[in-house]
Amino acid sequence: MLRGQVVDDQTNAPIPFATLEVLGTSVGTVANEEGFFRFSVDQQIGDSLGIHSVGYQYKFIEIPPAYDNDKLMIHLSAQTKMLSEVVVGDMKITPRRILQKSARNIRKNYPTKPYVLNGYYRDYLKRKKGGYICFLESAVDMIDPGFQKTQNKIKLNLEQLRLSDSYLKNYHEFVKADQHDTTKVLLHGVLPSLKGNEFASMLFHDPLRNHFESVPFIGSFEDLWESSYHFELDYYTYIGEDEVYVISIQPNPKLNYWHVDVEGQLFIRVKDYAVMKINYNYFVTKKLERKKWYELNLEYTDQGGKLYLKYLSYMNYFKIFNGRETAEISQYREFFVNSVVPGKPDLTQMKGELVDLSKPMFEQKVPDIPNYWDDYNYLLLGQPLME
Repeated sequence: MLRGQVVDDQTNAPIPFATLEVLGTSVGTVANEEGFFRFSVDQQIGDSLGIHSVGYQYKFIEIPPAYDNDKLMIHLSAQTKMLSEVVVGDMKITPRRILQKSARNIRKNYPTKPYVLNGYYRDYLKRKKGGYICFLESAVDMIDPGFQKTQNKIKLNLEQLRLSDSYLKNYHEFVKADQHDTTKVLLHGVLPSLKGNEFASMLFHDPLRNHFESVPFIGSFEDLWESSYHFELDYYTYIGEDEVYVISIQPNPKLNYWHVDVEGQLFIRVKDYAVMKINYNYFVTKKLERKKWYELNLEYTDQGGKLYLKYLSYMNYFKIFNGRETAEISQYREFFVNSVVPGKPDLTQMKGELVDLSKPMFEQKVPDIPNYWDDYNYLLLGQPLME
C-alpha cells in the first residue's frame, strides 16, 4: 500500500487534489483536500510515480522498494507566470473572449463518442456542531454516451457499496427536510429536486457536461461569457505540461447583490480554450454573517486529445428543522475517476449491477464482495469514517 502526502516545497502546505500516476499504467489516484493519498500498487523494480497539480511542476520519483511501511512526503515546486511576463501589449486577450471560444469549442475538446469512467463515489452529511452524520461510499462505472447527448442518457454500474453505522436513520432524519428548502436565492442557475439518485443529482452540477443547460448556481456555460458575472484574467499557470489562463469570477458590481457573493476561478487551456478546472464558491450574508452555501470543484484531464472528467464534488449548506432542533448541515457529494475506458462497453461483461437512477444509492442492490475494499484505490477523508 503506497501512502503519503503531497506538499509545497517552500511552505510545506498541503497541495489538495494532486494527481499521482504509476507511469506506463492506469494505476493512480488523487490526493484528498489535505494532500494525503493512499492506493494499492503492484510494484515492479524501477517503477516511477508521476505527480502533478495545478500551478506546480510535474515531478517524477522512483517508488521505493519498501514502501509498505513508509509514508512518502512528496514536495512540488510552484510553476506560475504573471501576465506581465507573458502578455506584452496584446489587448485582444480578454476573459470574455476566452470564455466565448471555450463555449464554441466544447464539442471539439470533449468526447462526443461513448466512454466509461471507473471511479469512487461518496456522499456524506456534516453538521456545524457534532461532525459527520452519515457516510456512503461506492465503486462505480459511469457509462456516458458522449457530450452530444444529454445527461439522462448516462448509465451507472455499481460494483460495491457500503454505509456508515446508522446511515438510514440519519439520512431519513435530515435529507428529507432539505428537499423542501425554499430559502435559497440563486444568482444564476436552477436548483433541481433532490429526490431520486444522489449520483445523478451530482452530475447535474457539472457545467461542462451540461453546457447547454442552466446548472445550479452557475447557470449555462454556453452563455457564461455574456452573463452578469464579472471576470478578470489573473495570470497564467500550468496543469501538468499544459499552459492555462486563470480567470477569476465575481458578481457584477453594478447589479448590487448586497446579500450574495461569488468567488471562483476557471482554468482554461491556452492552445485550444478547453476548460480544465473550475472552482466556484457561493456566499450569502445574513445579519452580518457571511456563510458559504455552495461550493463546486471540477477538473478534467486529457486522454488521447479529449478531456474527460477527473474529479467532481459539490457542497451545499442547509439550515433545517428536523422536528427536534434547528441544525446547520453541509451536504457533500464527490466522484473521483480512477480510469477512463473509451468506447461503448459490453454491459453483459461488466461487473456489478446497473443502478436505478430514480432511487437513492442506499436502495440499490449489489452483492457484497468480502475484502473488496482492502486494496481498493480510493481517497481518504480528513477524518476517515470507514477505517
